[in-house]
Amino acid sequence: LSELTLAECATIAAITNSPSYYDPIRHPEHNKARRDIILREMCKQGYIDEARRDEAIGTEILLQVNEEMQEKHIHSWYVDMVIEDVIGDLMQQKGYSRTMASLMVYTGGLQIDTVMDADVQEVLEEYYAEVSHFYTDSGEENPQCSMIIIHPKTGDVLGVAGAVGQKNANRIQNFATQTLRPAGSVIKPLSVYAPALENGIITWGTVYDDVPIRFGKYNLDPTKGEIVQPTPWPQNANHVYRGLTNVNYAMAHSTNTVTVKILEQIGCDTSFDFLYEKLHMKNLIASKTLSDGTVLTDKDLAALGLGQFNYGVSLAETTAAYSVFANDGIYNHPRSYSRVSDANGSVILDNAYHGEAVISEGNAAVMTELLRNVVTDGSAAEITLDETVACAGKTGTTQNNCDRWYIGYTPYLIGGVWYGYEYPKSLSSISGNPCITVWDEVMTLLHKKYVTETTEYLDFPFCDQIAEFEFCADSGQLLTEACRRDPRGSRAEKGYFVLGTEPTAYCSCHRLIPYDTVSGGVACEACPSETVEYVGMISVERYFPMQITVTDAQYVYRDVGSTLPETAPNYPFFHNLLKENEYCGISKGGVQYNRFCRNHFDYVAWKEKHKE
Repeated sequence: LSELTLAECATIAAITNSPSYYDPIRHPEHNKARRDIILREMCKQGYIDEARRDEAIGTEILLQVNEEMQEKHIHSWYVDMVIEDVIGDLMQQKGYSRTMASLMVYTGGLQIDTVMDADVQEVLEEYYAEVSHFYTDSGEENPQCSMIIIHPKTGDVLGVAGAVGQKNANRIQNFATQTLRPAGSVIKPLSVYAPALENGIITWGTVYDDVPIRFGKYNLDPTKGEIVQPTPWPQNANHVYRGLTNVNYAMAHSTNTVTVKILEQIGCDTSFDFLYEKLHMKNLIASKTLSDGTVLTDKDLAALGLGQFNYGVSLAETTAAYSVFANDGIYNHPRSYSRVSDANGSVILDNAYHGEAVISEGNAAVMTELLRNVVTDGSAAEITLDETVACAGKTGTTQNNCDRWYIGYTPYLIGGVWYGYEYPKSLSSISGNPCITVWDEVMTLLHKKYVTETTEYLDFPFCDQIAEFEFCADSGQLLTEACRRDPRGSRAEKGYFVLGTEPTAYCSCHRLIPYDTVSGGVACEACPSETVEYVGMISVERYFPMQITVTDAQYVYRDVGSTLPETAPNYPFFHNLLKENEYCGISKGGVQYNRFCRNHFDYVAWKEKHKE
């Protein structure tokens, strides 16, 4: 230390704030800028005078870097991961301290047999070394991205890329295996849909009402002196409420309300245990008390339903959990090595394949079909690999927009991608989900060995425990004439069901209602019979403390009995059933389909008929 100059000391001190960003070898300009800030602060706080400050700021740092040694001794991301895994297993299984385990790895003459696929690792390293593949921020720091590839049948980690750019140091932050971040919607298939299917709570066609679960309170905004309306929760990513929505659509379009409603049915304890015990996602928090008495837990609706975890999960453990869908319901423990032998050839760590049956083969197949629709018609529709190879997966964006995710799989590989800043901040400047592009490009490169010009479309294996059935999109039940006469068109959909769970009852949601097709509106007694047709409208009751937009609200029918029908065209005909400060939701577009036919309505005659 005594041989270092002031400028060299400040250079070293500058590194610690962000070791990658302020690395004086990779980013000397970043390091120098922070070094100079430190020197100015030292002067301001009286540690050095202005003359020493100016002299140090004007000093160019000469780095004594042995390029040949540096190049030879930089491990791949995979080797770094293996070293961490072996050290961790020596500590856990042999009771070694971290220091002792590290000495064993570096000086103990161990032979470590990895499960790396050299071709996969090479593709990842070459792709991630090219910075142009990734988003470049206009500010000082660019977002990071990581990816991991796992074999769906064995859990073998075939390749990993821990950060963007050329790797130039060992044991640095690996954003694929070490970083913990909230998962967003990428957790939904694991925390909600899979356990709900396995427990018989939902099927492909089960319908929930996509409307808010709760509302906040009316509050006074002190800055404006105005009453602020309550905030509905949860909100969907597109800020739209759709109304009656089945499980297939909710999965494909990541509908938050439906996910939370299903979670309420299965319970947070069941959901958490499924992740923690069966999928071995051990970074989740059952309960933790901080020094100030605050209790943290991931056993709540926001964490399990929306992926808003207190600390987060790693890309590696979350990607590995998707093996339960890709491997017929069997969870594969991820592994980077198969065994470790000592200098005498004796096996000291045996990391043999270990799989656990978690859900049935039929439910795994249904989940795969649901996740395929995320790619074909949902939030990951930008993927192009699905033109030649079957693809399934799920996107994720955290509530504060600090993280983007995509985890997807084919019959051959599972790939997980994460995007975000080293120190979390909003990714709002990036449109769409860049993880989808990275996944599509890398997985396309990796699948070249499976796909040739003569290869036919590669599909997931057929499961004889499921079959395709037709159902009503608004009820999940068998179709009736009313379902086919819905003004939006026939509500027939097809989906996959485990045999024995397919719909057997007829739709109880749709009703045939007389409608004046010329004047427009639900028909009254005076409407001419030649202009009246029967249409299928949906029966659903909704009550909200504020008016919200619901896409299917204008197709709702309710019996008004002896209540005066509402004749204003911008309101449903049953609007007068609502109490003061009570709302039922309304569709965009002004004039509502479920308005009343005011052209033929005779108010005097109605009053005469209903007078007491």
